[in-house]
Amino acid sequence: MKVTEAIEEPAQGIGDAVEVYQTTLDLIILGDLEIQNQPMALIDMKMVNKVYQKEGFEPIQGLMGGDLLNAFHAVIDYKKQKISFSN
Repeated sequence: MKVTEAIEEPAQGIGDAVEVYQTTLDLIILGDLEIQNQPMALIDMKMVNKVYQKEGFEPIQGLMGGDLLNAFHAVIDYKKQKISFSN
């Protein structure tokens, strides 16, 4: 993912304020799905991952919002640990 321009927006996290940057990604590829010019919010997950590490969990690489999941008809198969999209 390459971010060429981002605008900082203040936001409230659980307990403390967090820095949120808004940008538009030129291209996102999720398997066979290619999404162009997708608005995104970028959040530093350092603090969350610090807690996850203490608990023995893998770090979070990113989050997908419900708007994106809904727009591309995401289906999550928890047993197979797979997500599929269609447009």
